[in-house]
Amino acid sequence: MLWREVAAALAEAGDELEPWLARPPQTNEVARAAILMAGLLVVTARTSLPLALYELGASAGLNLMLDRYAYQLGSLLAGVESSPVRLAPAWEGQAPPAATVRIQDRHGVDLYPLDVTTAADRERLLAYIWADQAERLARTEAAIAIAAADPPPLDRGDAADWLEAQLEPTPRGGTVRVLMHSIAFQYFPPATKQRIIAHIARVGAAASEQAPLAWLSYEMQPPLGSLAILSLRLWPGGQEQILATGDPHGVKLSWVMAEGARSAEAAS
Repeated sequence: MLWREVAAALAEAGDELEPWLARPPQTNEVARAAILMAGLLVVTARTSLPLALYELGASAGLNLMLDRYAYQLGSLLAGVESSPVRLAPAWEGQAPPAATVRIQDRHGVDLYPLDVTTAADRERLLAYIWADQAERLARTEAAIAIAAADPPPLDRGDAADWLEAQLEPTPRGGTVRVLMHSIAFQYFPPATKQRIIAHIARVGAAASEQAPLAWLSYEMQPPLGSLAILSLRLWPGGQEQILATGDPHGVKLSWVMAEGARSAEAAS
């Protein structure tokens, strides 16, 4: 019965739906903002500086607005208490450090960024959420409203091209420049990944205590099966630290704060 209805719908609206297949899905999962915020709390606690965010695979930029959401991260309350976007992943382990995250600048890139100020792109973003996931739909709609009121800068382009142009090796005193991405890096071509890694190493080599550089990543790790790893590299130094593991949609997080063995230059 279900597939008969699906077939009928496809036959009726095929001409309208077919162009969607030419572009990749854009879920922009807002729940991952809680995981990224936990990492930014660590960066802020260690540097006491405001942040400039550079997001790869930013989609509609909803997670670039993460300082405007409310969070329950274990025992820690963070963010804007009155925000309509409230994120409380199931939490294991200690809470992240208490700190006040101050975002000075934010900028993102995507191959096909969505513009939440247009009705068509808002509808497209919501269309990738299952209709029976009412909480997720409501959360995304609330995040869209926040982003539409003050849209973050988003560029269309290749992640490596963009990063090499935007993130210059010259230190930026008094600010932590933070490269971040969540469930995006795995989709980049190998050559793009290697260029990003190499560029971050170059920029990190010029970092100082007054002008640090951070790389915050929440990505799937094949040895862990369905788990993703929240990792942080902070320059000067650039040593990788594993902060947490969790599911790719940000529903559950285990805070571990284990030191990684790899340096940024040796990462692959």
